[in-house]
Amino acid sequence: MFQDPMFLEAVRAEWKRVFPQLQEIPAYIDEQAELLGKAADRNFEKWPILNKKVWPNVVATGSYKGELDYLKEFYTSRLLWMDAALADL
Repeated sequence: MFQDPMFLEAVRAEWKRVFPQLQEIPAYIDEQAELLGKAADRNFEKWPILNKKVWPNVVATGSYKGELDYLKEFYTSRLLWMDAALADL
């Protein structure tokens, strides 16, 4: 479908429209983590998995903050990769 210039232009236009919103997701993750507060601590007291690789996780960071940081880093890297990939088409 990316061989169709009209389709490609529509995808690029939509990406350009939503990209700024997608860049706000890491801040949203921080906001939600703040709202969870002590609930996250209680979760990992009940299920002590922070130092264990649990499917589908590829890393075990050892802390809730580490997990959040990894999630935001992975998300941001993937978002920038997608942005560059669309620009190269």
